[in-house]
Amino acid sequence: MPTRSPLSRLSSGFSKGVENDGLMADINTTPLVDIMLVLLIIFIVTAPLISQGLNLNLPKAEAPVVKPAVDPVVLEIDAQGDVFFKTKPVSEQELDQLLAGFKEADDQTVIQIRADKQTTYEAIVRVMSKATKNGLTKLALITDPPAPSGKP
Repeated sequence: MPTRSPLSRLSSGFSKGVENDGLMADINTTPLVDIMLVLLIIFIVTAPLISQGLNLNLPKAEAPVVKPAVDPVVLEIDAQGDVFFKTKPVSEQELDQLLAGFKEADDQTVIQIRADKQTTYEAIVRVMSKATKNGLTKLALITDPPAPSGKP
């Protein structure tokens, strides 16, 4: 029986009749591709859910769209008068702290109020008053554009 040299074990390839006890130097990318596809599907499914806000019935008004120079802070008020920031409820004390923090960060911060059309005037004025007491005077109300003529 012929003897094999130790170097013959290191040779690469899959030729017939030769045992290959050496390690493969190839990287298996299949698990990486599988994980990336799963992550892609997860992001596709969850992306629409991330940008949703509260379901409010906004009043209709005709006004030009105003693009602020700085990203505005949007406060939402539901029909019961509860205030929300980024869809999280905010108490009166938390609202004061939040507005004071925005004033410290940038005194030119624009506060946009997005209120349900069933919200009382008192709830809207209360939020506007807190903003001005904290030194934030750039306030705006968000409305929906009117429906095309002939539709309610």
